[in-house]
Amino acid sequence: MAQTNTLEFRAPVSETASEALDGVWKDFIGSISGIGKGVYHSDAELNSVLNHNLVMVHSLLMSTGSYRGLVNNSVQRLTRTKSWGWQSVYQDAIAKAGLFSTYSNAPVPLHDHPGVSGVVMVVEGQVEVERYTLKDKYRQQTQSGQVELQRCDRKVLKPFEISWFGPEECNVHSMHAITDQCVMLKVQLAQMKAERSWYFPVRTHDQELGTLSAHRIISRYL
Repeated sequence: MAQTNTLEFRAPVSETASEALDGVWKDFIGSISGIGKGVYHSDAELNSVLNHNLVMVHSLLMSTGSYRGLVNNSVQRLTRTKSWGWQSVYQDAIAKAGLFSTYSNAPVPLHDHPGVSGVVMVVEGQVEVERYTLKDKYRQQTQSGQVELQRCDRKVLKPFEISWFGPEECNVHSMHAITDQCVMLKVQLAQMKAERSWYFPVRTHDQELGTLSAHRIISRYL
């Protein structure tokens, strides 16, 4: 299985996640916080930097018995009890990291992370990610209702490939596991202040421009 490769970085030791990440965590978070701030000259550069950094973070975490156990347990959990799974790995005042699991028969609908940047990397399996940007005139909307989204992209991620979301750009996304199960390492900056929302497509009224009309449902339970 694909996770065999992830176990070859280093032999597990007794250090904690914070100890494993000491020296790289703040720089890594800095690379994420640069999303949408003109730090990167292109999406290709952004993807390259984040991909390199997240692979490094994953390899460092694999040196800890706790993270290695979470990865193995997530991969081996073929009988699920919930639609999606979240296992916290590390959290401080700046950001949090964890393992997110999703399944082919339980796609994650379009949802947002208001004002927050983050990145996910596939550890095991494959997942299709579709990303959208909420159009400007709807960003201050505080009630549920119809909105318009501009498509960023739609792609299938394989092990060690990433997808990111910025405070505004590509902040709305959905996930659909292509394999029976997909496990991802996710790192997200500090918690958002605004309430999050689900987005349920109404119709695509301009296929060429990739504009999607959707009904936005604000939910404090997301």
